[in-house]
Amino acid sequence: MRTLAGTANRHIYLVQPKFPPSYWGQEHFIKMTTYGAVYPPLGLITLAALTPPEYHVTLCDESADEQVDFDTDAEIIGITGYLFQMVRVFEIADRFRARGKLVVLGGPMANLLPDECRAHCDVLFEGEAEYTWPRFLGEYAAGCHGDSYHEHDKIHLPDSPLPRLDVLKKQQSAIGL
Repeated sequence: MRTLAGTANRHIYLVQPKFPPSYWGQEHFIKMTTYGAVYPPLGLITLAALTPPEYHVTLCDESADEQVDFDTDAEIIGITGYLFQMVRVFEIADRFRARGKLVVLGGPMANLLPDECRAHCDVLFEGEAEYTWPRFLGEYAAGCHGDSYHEHDKIHLPDSPLPRLDVLKKQQSAIGL
């Protein structure tokens, strides 16, 4: 368990790194539309919905041309990513850690390469977060938390809230949101 000197900061900054150009990417399609993004960061907007109301949540979706705010006053920085985003995920995580921020990593990459991810974060999440994220935030608010949270079991679907669409900055109409 990690003990914190103070836990007054209740701001969480969630980051979806930019998808690198690829054959399957949408970087050319998006320019031909009025939409800001095609794939919203579902995991992050679900985390926002799982976050208690006393926390302020800000989301950055680099794939929607949003710039990462490395000067955010948020204490907790949550980053997700896929394997092909690994370089950018680690770059963002390392920059925030160098600034003294508490970096948490989760998502597909953390599930597949937990050992590689541990060197770039303070807290690693493996598996679904419906139960582990609220537990982490409760422990954080109490002044101590673990460095790893692992959900081994399947989530009971009714325990997963509707994603918080209000934290999205760009128009998501292309996918019906």
